Amino acid sequence: MANKLIKKSFSLSNFFFFLAIFLIVLQRMLTRVSSLSIQNKAYSASPYVLITVSILLLLKELTHFDFQLKDFFWLILVLIVSTQFFRYGTNWLCLVYLTIFSARNLGLKKTIKFVLISQIIAFSLVVVLYFLHILPEATWGTQNGEKAFGFLYPTYPAHLFFLMTLAIIWLHKDKISFIFLIFLGIVNLFLFIWTQTSSPFILSELFLGWVMLDKNGFHRSNFIFEEKFSIFFVPLLIALYVWIVLGFSHGNRLSLFLNSILRQRVMLSDNGFSNFGVHLLANPSIQMFGWNYTQTIGAQYNFVDSGWLEQLFFYGILVFVFFVVLFMRLFMLAVNYRDGLLALIIVFLTIHALFDPEVFWPDFNAFLFVLLIRKDQFKE
Repeated sequence: MANKLIKKSFSLSNFFFFLAIFLIVLQRMLTRVSSLSIQNKAYSASPYVLITVSILLLLKELTHFDFQLKDFFWLILVLIVSTQFFRYGTNWLCLVYLTIFSARNLGLKKTIKFVLISQIIAFSLVVVLYFLHILPEATWGTQNGEKAFGFLYPTYPAHLFFLMTLAIIWLHKDKISFIFLIFLGIVNLFLFIWTQTSSPFILSELFLGWVMLDKNGFHRSNFIFEEKFSIFFVPLLIALYVWIVLGFSHGNRLSLFLNSILRQRVMLSDNGFSNFGVHLLANPSIQMFGWNYTQTIGAQYNFVDSGWLEQLFFYGILVFVFFVVLFMRLFMLAVNYRDGLLALIIVFLTIHALFDPEVFWPDFNAFLFVLLIRKDQFKE
């Protein structure tokens, strides 16, 4: 009888958590569509979503009560980091990271699966509304025939599909076929043709190529770095990019070359250091303007696309270091448990976030929700 009650409570906790994830993903994705009226409705629904998600998370914790002493440390740290989200004005992020904390004891595979299912439903809804002509074509970035498939920018579906591809392959690593890998590559190619978004296309093809080469032994894959050095790999990648960015104003040849092939991203990041500066805590005075804002209010384009540098500029050194530590932690867990594919995914996520912000978006990146996964839940 006791076992049945435990299983029932765990299934209820999964249900509550899945609903919380689904509401977060759906609400956030609907704020990124091409229809201003639907965007406004999604933003208007935000307070109700936050209240509902809060209740669902509380129910999840009550039906899956498994609080360890070290969990208090992570909870306090998440709450401290959340104060910086309030300070900057992105209050809704506080609940997102409480959701990430709540995922600590549900199991790695289960959490990623819940997020991926929510993404597929929300993504499909946006695309269907686009083909039903309820969502118009984006007004910016589609002058040369690019398609945004109902999103605000044509870059969004390409980035989303890349991040979903990482989750799909990791979840099915033991069973995925060459045919399906080729299918994912073809879809990625067509998205590149339709959206003209090169970054996720290149990363997707590199990742799919690696997986094909390693197809004969996913479960035997060992990451190429020695364990004692692997903890430094994520911060070294970030430090290398910051060095490249800071070298731009000094005429560094590598910085100038990368800037030319990265559509001025290095220059804009360098300008970010000059214009916004680096602070310990969040800087609420920072305003970044993309093309849609420059066209409507005449502001100067100053958008820094790098996800890592956005965390640094918007939320300060405290939050930036928090994320670096969590990426390092998940990378080390993958290495320690000999999950070479997950370690590789963390590398690709780190690289992607050097040039684009979507890795830190909860509706785009399923792996964001497992940054606080407990060691005892890593293989559940």
